[in-house]
Amino acid sequence: PEPSARRRAAIEAGAQGVLDARAACVARSPRISLHGLYDHELMEPVLLAAHAKLDRAVDAAYAKPPGGFYSAAERLAFIFKLYQAKAAPLDAGGGTGGRPRAKPRRSKGFSENQMPLLDEGRLE
Repeated sequence: PEPSARRRAAIEAGAQGVLDARAACVARSPRISLHGLYDHELMEPVLLAAHAKLDRAVDAAYAKPPGGFYSAAERLAFIFKLYQAKAAPLDAGGGTGGRPRAKPRRSKGFSENQMPLLDEGRLE
C-alpha cells in the first residue's frame, strides 16, 4: 500500500535531514570520506540522529505494527523491492520515452564481501 501524503512528507523531510546533516559534517571536515561519515564508531551524533529519524518515518509508513524492521538490512531490502515493483512496468514497456537505452555499465557499488556490514546492523 502507498503511504499517505503525510507519511510521504515525513520521509521526504527525513531524507532532507540526512542530506543536511551530511553537508554539515562535510563542512566541518571537508576531507572526510563517505567511509568516515558512516564509520559507526565515529559517526557524528547529528548524522546518526538524522538517519534514525528517517528510519522511523520509513517504519511508520511501511512496516507492520508494532515492531518495525529488525535491521537496516531488512529495511533496505524492503525499499529495494518497492523500487523494483515500481520500476518493472517501465522496464517491460521500454520506459525510455523512445530514446535508445544506454549500454549497461559495470557497477562500482558494494561487493558481496562488503554487504555483511548491513547484515550485522553496523550501518543502522
